[in-house]
Amino acid sequence: MSIPKEEKRNFFAFIWHAFWLALANTFAERNTVLPGLILFVGGSQIEVGILTAITVSLPINSQLAFVAYLS
Repeated sequence: MSIPKEEKRNFFAFIWHAFWLALANTFAERNTVLPGLILFVGGSQIEVGILTAITVSLPINSQLAFVAYLS
């Protein structure tokens, strides 16, 4: 039984896009890109700390607010 040509092409296109998505997801994480961007445009360590506090505490605070519904 032979695999149709279109299915092979679709499979390789899927693998190609999955590879680039995985690569972009690895190197463009918000916890690395945004602080680097702030420092690149002349920001200070305090501003990076504020950004980190927001990005880390916001999901935790929302989980605490809705803990009764989550459990």
